[in-house]
Amino acid sequence: MFDIQYEPAGYNIGINIGAHAGQTIEHLHVHLIPRYVGDVTEPRGGVRNLKEALLEYDG
Repeated sequence: MFDIQYEPAGYNIGINIGAHAGQTIEHLHVHLIPRYVGDVTEPRGGVRNLKEALLEYDG
C-alpha cells in the first residue's frame, strides 16, 4: 500500500544492536526508511547522511 501511494525509489533498513551502535534500550527496533530520487546529494553510505538532526541527542 505504501509503495502505491508514495512511490519510493528504494528503502534503507536499519537496526541498532548494542550501545556502541546507538542502542539505548535493550529491545528490537527496526527503521524502514523510504528513499526517493534526489532526497540527498549522495545516497551512498545509506542512512549516515540521511538528513540534518532535528535536535541534539543526549543519549
